[in-house]
Amino acid sequence: MESGLFQSDGKLFDVCACAIDDGEQCHVGYSCAWELPTEVTKKVLSEGMNLTDAFNACEICNDPNIGDKGGVLAIMSGNRVTRPDYTVQSIQMAILALNPRYYQCSAAVPEGINDEPAPVTADLGAAWVEQSKLVRASAR
Repeated sequence: MESGLFQSDGKLFDVCACAIDDGEQCHVGYSCAWELPTEVTKKVLSEGMNLTDAFNACEICNDPNIGDKGGVLAIMSGNRVTRPDYTVQSIQMAILALNPRYYQCSAAVPEGINDEPAPVTADLGAAWVEQSKLVRASAR
């Protein structure tokens, strides 16, 4: 599990990667990638700052421990996407490849591990209504 930066068309992007080794194969997943602000990119590339220091130097945040919280991604997205969110995305995408039906996996990975769960067949709404009636009747 690691976050990293990559450049595309002169812009700098942050992404999280997760690698799961099943004993024979390595399954890699990536999170959404997001573009860093221009001033932050300049601080990272020309001054060698890490993201926390660059965001603090650009006065986008003022927290040396922002990475231990929602991360700068939470600040940039108005808390719609947080560092833990994009970490989970990378894990989910790595797990996606743990499916012997579609990907090369070791024999230790069981068939059907990523199949859709069976649908719930009971009408839970009706069961709740019946339970509510019983509770009300017993309270009388």
